[in-house]
Amino acid sequence: NDSEQAAFAQELFGYTSMENSFEVRQNAFSLISEVFPFTDQNLKDLVNASVHHSWQFRNFARNQIERLLKDDKQKGRIHELSKELKGKELRYIQSKLNVK
Repeated sequence: NDSEQAAFAQELFGYTSMENSFEVRQNAFSLISEVFPFTDQNLKDLVNASVHHSWQFRNFARNQIERLLKDDKQKGRIHELSKELKGKELRYIQSKLNVK
């Protein structure tokens, strides 16, 4: 039913946070991208993943971001969220958005 699906979605969305291992996060991002739209927090977590020390996870996240940036609506969302970013995350997204 709808409440079970909503509860499942909320739980799944939580697995993208930095508190989880990169393997769990990568699986969550993959599932969400197939079934649900990313929440703003998921997008922030994805940007965080794009500067992760594990190169495999970092590349996975960067590929996801590249795919999202091809969609004007998602690009706009990422641009808005970039105002909340700092440091390496902000520099990476600015380079992708060509924002100076």
